Amino acid sequence: LTPEALAAATGRERVEQVINTDTLFASLAGPDGICTAGSVFSRADALTTLASQPVPSGEGHPQPLLCGAERLLELTDQFLASRHIVALTGGHKPLYTTVEMLQVQERIATRYAKGLHRGTHLVADRHVDAALARHPHLTAEQQQLVTAWCQRGHRYATAIGRAGAGKTTTVAACAEAWAAADYRVVGAAVKG
Repeated sequence: LTPEALAAATGRERVEQVINTDTLFASLAGPDGICTAGSVFSRADALTTLASQPVPSGEGHPQPLLCGAERLLELTDQFLASRHIVALTGGHKPLYTTVEMLQVQERIATRYAKGLHRGTHLVADRHVDAALARHPHLTAEQQQLVTAWCQRGHRYATAIGRAGAGKTTTVAACAEAWAAADYRVVGAAVKG
């Protein structure tokens, strides 16, 4: 089946999709692009994301990317070599991130460092002790985390753990202690 035969069978001629790679790559590297699921990605991730990325068209509505496998591989390599991308590792399976993601991470790290020992949201021992008494199921490590978050005075606090490790349960005890100390507690999560 040749392109000519296909055009004759469908009554439509093949139209080449015009791709503005600058616009496409900026969109792919933007806040709703490749790093929405995580801060690093592989070439395979870039390929699959690019294949499903809407392409701006002159008709006003983005269209699916219409190209063959060879062109898709070319576009992927052009994207990875673009000004929007930073290679983090080399070797057989390199990892990448976007310039924007690195800027976001830098802002987070700077704010975190500036927020250390600021004397914010401090909680008296009696409120921490009461919250811990209402959560006897917390491990010693979780109890230490509650005490640290409520009494070290850092503007920002972090905890890393696998799913089901008890991060949310630990934060619940902190929230009780902060509320008892008359702080307004608002919860938020990056994922989930």
